[in-house]
Amino acid sequence: MLIFRNNTVKKIILIFVLNCVLVPFVQSSPWQGQWLSTFGKINFIEYTTGYKETTLLFGNYAKNGFIMGVSVANELHGVFYDAKLKKEGSFIFKLDEKQNSYKGDWYFDDIDKMLKWNGSKVIENKVLPVIGIDRYRNIEGTWDTNFGQLVLSQEEVYVKGEYDTLGKIHAIFNQKNGVIFGFFTNKKRWGLLKFTLNKDKTLFKGQWTWETNAWSNQKWDGKKLDK
Repeated sequence: MLIFRNNTVKKIILIFVLNCVLVPFVQSSPWQGQWLSTFGKINFIEYTTGYKETTLLFGNYAKNGFIMGVSVANELHGVFYDAKLKKEGSFIFKLDEKQNSYKGDWYFDDIDKMLKWNGSKVIENKVLPVIGIDRYRNIEGTWDTNFGQLVLSQEEVYVKGEYDTLGKIHAIFNQKNGVIFGFFTNKKRWGLLKFTLNKDKTLFKGQWTWETNAWSNQKWDGKKLDK
């Protein structure tokens, strides 16, 4: 057994122990960083929402792509936009056990025509620059929707809000194609959402689904009340 007789040494050890106990352990999601994928490099940046283990991610892929997703357990559900083709689609990425590679499926319009989008991690948890994503607050305000009034606020590309007395929204906004993608809470339940805005950002047409179920015909539309 070691016995410390020096008071200075005792104080240093005490401070170290207290720091270990009092400072919360913060760990980034396994998705943050750079990936080498079927369609070029992907740079992912995360936003931790504080809701269960759900995390928002957004970034670039290749030279012309933008990607946004919701991380749930070891799966990433999201949408992407090819600025060159001016076309958007959906994807599901599933991490392997070591969390350094994933198997992915994607499609443009028809979920029955999925293609592969696989990747492996090359840079761990480093925040890399995302190019070409608008960071201006141009969707903030009150919206009248078929689920009551929705009040949105924006911090860079991160969007949060509350609708009626039902729940909250956590999402990412992509200026390039006018899409808000993320998730909502509803009392003890949650689900995914996708809002597509018009050019003036005064209206949106939306879809939603419980948890990570397949998209259905459930609509969530809105009109901005304050301009």
